[in-house]
Amino acid sequence: MASAQLASFKVPVIENEPMLSYSVGSPERKALEAAIVQMEQELPFEVPCVINGKPVKTGKLAKQPIPSDHARHLCTYHEADQATVASAIDGALAAKKEWEAMPWNDRAAIFLKAADLVSKKYRYKLMAATILGQGKNAWQAEIDAAAELSDFFRFGVKYVEELYSQQPSKNAAGCWNRVEYRPLEGFVLAVSPFNFTAIGGNLPGAPALVGNVVVWKPSPAATYSNYIVYQILLEAGVPPGVIQFVPGPPAEVVAQAIGNPNFAALHFTGSTFIFKKLWKDIAANLDKYKGYPRIVGETGGKNFHIVHPSAEIRNAVLQTVRGAFEYQGQKCSALSRLYVASSVWKGGFKDLLLSEIAKIKVGAPQDFSNYMGPVIGRPAFDKITGYIQKAKEAGGEILIGGSGDDSKGYFIQPTVILTKDPKSITMREEIFGPVITAYVYEDADFEQTLDLVNTTSEYALTGAIFASDRKALITATNKLRDAAGNVYYNEKCTGAVVGQQPFGGARASGTNDKAGSISIFYRPWRSFSWSSTCRNNTTDRRASSKLFADAARESEADRGKPPPRKLPVNTGENENWTGEESMQDAVLRMLVDKYKPLRSGTIRSAEEKLKQAPPQISTAQPPSPDLSANTLATVLSPSQSSGSASTPSGSGKTFSANEPLLPSIPGHRPWHTTFKAPSHATTSSIRYGHFPSPSSSRVASSADLKDDKARRLDKETKKRTQDARRLTNAREGTLDYRLGIKGHQGHTRPNPAGMKGWRSLVEERIEKARLQGAFNAVKGRGQPIQRQTDEGNPFIAREEYLMNRIVQRQGAAPPWVEIQGGLCNTSDKDMILNLSNPELESAVSSFREIIRQSWTRRAIRMLTTSQPAALLPALTLSDVQALRDEEWEARERAYHDTALDELNSLVRKYNAMAPYAVRRPYHVRAVELDRAYKDSGEEILQGLARRLQDPTMGGLGTVFGDESDDGQSGSGASAVDQDSTAVLRIRDVIRGWFRWRS
Repeated sequence: MASAQLASFKVPVIENEPMLSYSVGSPERKALEAAIVQMEQELPFEVPCVINGKPVKTGKLAKQPIPSDHARHLCTYHEADQATVASAIDGALAAKKEWEAMPWNDRAAIFLKAADLVSKKYRYKLMAATILGQGKNAWQAEIDAAAELSDFFRFGVKYVEELYSQQPSKNAAGCWNRVEYRPLEGFVLAVSPFNFTAIGGNLPGAPALVGNVVVWKPSPAATYSNYIVYQILLEAGVPPGVIQFVPGPPAEVVAQAIGNPNFAALHFTGSTFIFKKLWKDIAANLDKYKGYPRIVGETGGKNFHIVHPSAEIRNAVLQTVRGAFEYQGQKCSALSRLYVASSVWKGGFKDLLLSEIAKIKVGAPQDFSNYMGPVIGRPAFDKITGYIQKAKEAGGEILIGGSGDDSKGYFIQPTVILTKDPKSITMREEIFGPVITAYVYEDADFEQTLDLVNTTSEYALTGAIFASDRKALITATNKLRDAAGNVYYNEKCTGAVVGQQPFGGARASGTNDKAGSISIFYRPWRSFSWSSTCRNNTTDRRASSKLFADAARESEADRGKPPPRKLPVNTGENENWTGEESMQDAVLRMLVDKYKPLRSGTIRSAEEKLKQAPPQISTAQPPSPDLSANTLATVLSPSQSSGSASTPSGSGKTFSANEPLLPSIPGHRPWHTTFKAPSHATTSSIRYGHFPSPSSSRVASSADLKDDKARRLDKETKKRTQDARRLTNAREGTLDYRLGIKGHQGHTRPNPAGMKGWRSLVEERIEKARLQGAFNAVKGRGQPIQRQTDEGNPFIAREEYLMNRIVQRQGAAPPWVEIQGGLCNTSDKDMILNLSNPELESAVSSFREIIRQSWTRRAIRMLTTSQPAALLPALTLSDVQALRDEEWEARERAYHDTALDELNSLVRKYNAMAPYAVRRPYHVRAVELDRAYKDSGEEILQGLARRLQDPTMGGLGTVFGDESDDGQSGSGASAVDQDSTAVLRIRDVIRGWFRWRS
């Protein structure tokens, strides 16, 4: 059992593992050569499954061949059967409680010890297993099995220490907030790849470091090196059962683990196809799990180098060779597609590239003079050579390589394919071998080529930009922001170092959780647990301490009480407004000030205020009753104030908490909360009563200082206000009677005095809309109002519903018209409102006119230059509406995005001022382009017909103005008729308006 942790420990300073050179005659080279010789003498090894720290031999054997000599195999391993996988899961769950309870410093010490074992005791054994079993040369094995694996373990400890130290920085009075980072509820399934021994250790190691238990299924092509890593973890102190080592057939092992109800997370590195399948399988089993499983995956890539005309040629060539052919291109970050400027390609890049590749030696990795080794196995060999053959058939030119030899090992020569199709199959699909496809672009087309890089492949893992021009680097960075998770400048696209370059990509390349950084620990392998400890201090009236104390006291006081009943009131008398800001006032403010939407945070009901701040009345001085909202509850006896049926002396009436209801909305609290005095409490003595103070200590109030004339004026003003309220109430009642509204008592209606100012504003806006002809009558004046379906809709704002009731009485559409402007879709024939907001509608019309005219010119030019003249008269409207041109869309993209941003900012502005039911959707580029294609059909046919009728007219420029390659209007048109000149002028005016707006 672990001892208590009595201090907050700091881990030692963490640095990257130093790289050894393995130069001729160096001690490390001699040690590595000796380890390889010893391993070759002792192979094949036997690898069991390991369940709870004990070897399990199922008898179902499989082999891990040596890829450089497939007649031999490095090890024979036992494949896990169904019972073995079940035992592994049960054993991991049994070890979970003790492992997650282990103090953090003990877990950290285990993984720091494991890193030391990797970098010292087992360094050369791990490297030898990686060289023989996975085909890496000595330098690649040093990077992987020695340095990166050590870095994963050490930096993982550093990152988790930083994670645990992140705590809430603020605490309310009397409270202490804390965050615990607990492991997941269940087990983690780790599925590791063949190409990196370090990843094999990190996939189970990262979740285990933060207290999770793991079932680890290694790759069949890396079983032996992964088994050594597992033994290192056990020797470092990882308890048996925390990580279960389960080699076996991938489909069976993974399917059984994913189907278990205790499955909590997947940590995966492998192919995109397999990852997508696992994701779907997890989704299919979602109802089985206790929670939503965490899914972390890093898959394939179609990584790029793009070489700008300003690039330094030699550096770009050497980085390209290394990025493409180190470890035979079997890194998920390896270079696969190359884009080179024409001037650079012809200026020495091509010749230097081919000469450097010709120097590469291919052979067994045990021979330190070989730069490239074998690909991992027969399936990989067949796949890579198949892609080379497909490139040849598609017209690609093989500049170098293109052949393979599988007689002894699976060797493929480094290959460069030159293509003229930037979207050919070898530019789109992952090959995962020593093959790159090069595309040469014109120097002036750098930005268009960046668009190609971004859109050609489904992957987004790594990429590199080579340029000396700073502007080109910035442009490429902005355009390729989503094309790669790791972007390098004047450096190859491989080689991310733990602690320096967090590694991971998006799109089809994975979840981008960034291995080798603290990001990998933020989301996947732990849950948050927030806790707050507070003193039960009833004198502290701040923050959560008061909240808890008040809630407990109110809950105790309300226990056993009967439900409250409605309080009879004298309508229109003794109103006391208790909210900080009533809802109708807030809505009125919103209507007057269009750009300040409703804020609900300052609105409180009378009941809430009474609960929050009950007045403190001194017992030394007997008070006279006061009927203000803040004191009524304290004047009443406890039984009365709690809603009991007791009756005050002489009144004969009962009362309870005042909770008026909206019409036809049973149980709904009103937005206009007011408090009206009960009828039994309307005597003059109570009505004008106050708390007298002793004459000796009495301080003159402001009322005392007023003269008799001022008091008379106040009294007259108050009386006029009361009379106005009574009159308004009578009018409202009469109107309800005429409209046929039944079943509502006067005291349940919305407060008429509070609605008065609002109603006058509504009527003013309705009249203004009527004069403008901007509304349609929905019901005539005096017609009965049917029960509204919106009354029971919780998504309809109360103020909107009440506003509409007033409006319907006036026989008009709702008065949102002035604020809303043209937010209703003009194509929607069912909308009552169909207004035109000048600012928004002008911008929309202008944008659509520009796009329509631009496409019309483009389409006519395409048809007249690519189609025989005899076929043009036969074109129909559907033919031209189906015409599409990606090049035109790409050329206009910058203008589209700018204009749509402008339009959507206007939509956003007016949406903020209108009820959600009539808000306008945002403009989408694809939808607008489809509209342009459709709307311009007639003009395209007319332009073609005009050209055919007048043989003297030239190409496109004679009808719609000549369009040069850069999309600007040409000045060399030979003949332009009067109509086309008008079109050009309209186009220029509209484009100028947009430039002025931006």
